[in-house]
Amino acid sequence: MGKGPRWTKMTIREIRASNIRLLRSKHGPKNKQFAEALGLSVSYASQISQDPPITNVGDKKAREIEEHLNLEPGWLDHEHPETISGQQQLKPGQIDEILAAKCVAAMMETLEKENMKMPSPRIFGAALITLYSASQSSGEIIDPLPVLRLAILAGTADD
Repeated sequence: MGKGPRWTKMTIREIRASNIRLLRSKHGPKNKQFAEALGLSVSYASQISQDPPITNVGDKKAREIEEHLNLEPGWLDHEHPETISGQQQLKPGQIDEILAAKCVAAMMETLEKENMKMPSPRIFGAALITLYSASQSSGEIIDPLPVLRLAILAGTADD
């Protein structure tokens, strides 16, 4: 009789590392931004969010992070296969394609609603990058109108 699949339970270190990366997808991607959100030094935040981590998160530090983020005590010690705010867990350098598509749609709707002329691809691209970056931390699309107006204004300064 053959052996079935062997399931291994994640260690507390692996669970915490996974959860730190999950938090990074919400509060990152820049080390400084991530560190400030978690109340950590930039160096330590970078070390614990690597895959695999350079430094593991100990019990005391885990409780400090949870308290700083108003998470329930022990949150870092339990697997969270779901993602925060419905965002997918991204590796550095990846983009959230669904969020990017929502940003494009929001900008197009705003252009139509405000009866604005379609800006040049360069200006539209700059506004889209700004909108995506600003929306990434919350996973919710911020109001694209001020972003578009600013990009158009900045683009006309080059003319």
